Amino acid sequence: MVLVLTGLLLGQGSGAATPARVTAASQDSCLAPSGDTLGATDLTRIERRSGSLIELCAGTFHINDTIDLDQGTTLRGAGRDATIIRAAVLRSATGRVCGIEGAAMVEVNERPDGDGSCVAAPAPGVEIAGLTLDGDGASWPQFGINSWNNGWSADSCAATSDPTLHVHDITVRGLSRSWSHGIRLGNVCDVVVERNEIRAIDPNDGGEGIGVTTLPGSAVSRSEHVRIRDNIVDGVGGRGIVCATPSGANDPDHTARAISVRSNVVTNVGDDGWGIELYHGCDDSFVEDNRLDQGISVVESLGVAVRRNTVAQPQDASGFVGIELGTSRDVVAADNVVDSGVNHGIAVLAGSERDVERLALLRNDVRAAREIGLWFKSDDAGQQRISHIFAEGGTVDSTRGGLLLGGHGVALWNVVENLTMTGIALTDNAGSAITHAGIAADRLAVRHSTLTGNSDLVDWRTTPPANVNWEHNDCGDPCPDLDAGEWGERWSPPKPSISMPATAVAGEPVSYRGSKARHVLWDLGTGPARTADGTVVYPKPGVYRVTLVAWGENGQAASAEHTITVS
Repeated sequence: MVLVLTGLLLGQGSGAATPARVTAASQDSCLAPSGDTLGATDLTRIERRSGSLIELCAGTFHINDTIDLDQGTTLRGAGRDATIIRAAVLRSATGRVCGIEGAAMVEVNERPDGDGSCVAAPAPGVEIAGLTLDGDGASWPQFGINSWNNGWSADSCAATSDPTLHVHDITVRGLSRSWSHGIRLGNVCDVVVERNEIRAIDPNDGGEGIGVTTLPGSAVSRSEHVRIRDNIVDGVGGRGIVCATPSGANDPDHTARAISVRSNVVTNVGDDGWGIELYHGCDDSFVEDNRLDQGISVVESLGVAVRRNTVAQPQDASGFVGIELGTSRDVVAADNVVDSGVNHGIAVLAGSERDVERLALLRNDVRAAREIGLWFKSDDAGQQRISHIFAEGGTVDSTRGGLLLGGHGVALWNVVENLTMTGIALTDNAGSAITHAGIAADRLAVRHSTLTGNSDLVDWRTTPPANVNWEHNDCGDPCPDLDAGEWGERWSPPKPSISMPATAVAGEPVSYRGSKARHVLWDLGTGPARTADGTVVYPKPGVYRVTLVAWGENGQAASAEHTITVS
């Protein structure tokens, strides 16, 4: 895929990985490479290094099998460009294999257990920093770093300042096996992955940069509090950063809860992949301040926020969706920019026997999508629905018009109901500002919005919605009277209000309360979406925009806003 912004790969902007913060190894205390390119000598010397610190000098180390790290161990080099651990071409004849997968260059928890089998032994307190893991085209490594069943000491997990696994300021590159991962984490608790570079991971197939998952059948089949931030992922064949579980939403025993993906740069992902994906039960998570040239997908996950991301593809890219929100509940997408190259800017999809309910689209800008700016589509059989959607602010403009769907600003397909749109600019679209097709769409409000420069204002391709509220819009010429039914006669949403201080201190909890309504959804400017009053901790100074969306018994919705300055 052609690069969108040169600065992405140069590490410029808010999502850039910062320079390494690892203290260079002292030549008096560090381990120097042996020079043996076959890999047995360096591997043995690294694993026999005594003490909790394995400090590697500058130079190139060769390994012919996995480095196993014990509890409380730090593996530290002199810097990602200085200390290189390279996979030897030939693997040890006695190398172990767990299941049918390939080996990891560094393993945090699994240990050999007899001939050809492995057991997982949690190894908290592990740090890996200041080095490069180079697969160098060798066929045996499938993972740069692999950690399973790590960090859990009880059936609960919390984020701490001393994570059980901390991977930072490293490079992983050159893994060529199918479905390779730069860093793979499963059933882990309290992990930080930050300021790393993951490059050239199975770029022609299903490679993944950083992956979080769960494994049923273990003592704890969950991953929680994984913080993925300030990384660069470039040139992977499948997905850049992914959270995926085998079970799906509504299964508390198999979730990957509280996954944060913040300020990463993801480029050159395979055309059929996602830059960032939360798939199946990645609940109470958030994706914010990332820069990507491939899309974001959130599917079957609850309480997720997608915030302040930029998805920018070149005009001739084959990407399908900028932001996909599928079969999920209580999701916020706020202040994102989807800029060119995609077929659909933001797609809200219901299917797989699951509805979409309570979704807030706040101040998102969609530019130059090929076919549809905002696409709301439930399944063609009408078994699932999209309901209680609030869209406010932002723009949908210059939708160019593709071969299939005509370049519409907003498209409602099949069962879409209780949709309130307010303060949106739907301008200069090649097709209609709003179109409707399929089985049924009803209870639609379009208010205080600008709908100019489109080829058509609205196009009801089937029976018009029975309930439409159309007020205070700018259509260029006088708007037609589209009011219909109860929503047209009586507009009576809740009047939400926010109780919250105007200032706060980074790292300290802040209380927030809102007025009551049938359903509420909070966007607090950071962290996951919330559905109840509580407290929030802002991670760094800045000005944050807080939005409370409230739905009434009749499905009509309104919002309140608040600004908080954090020092």
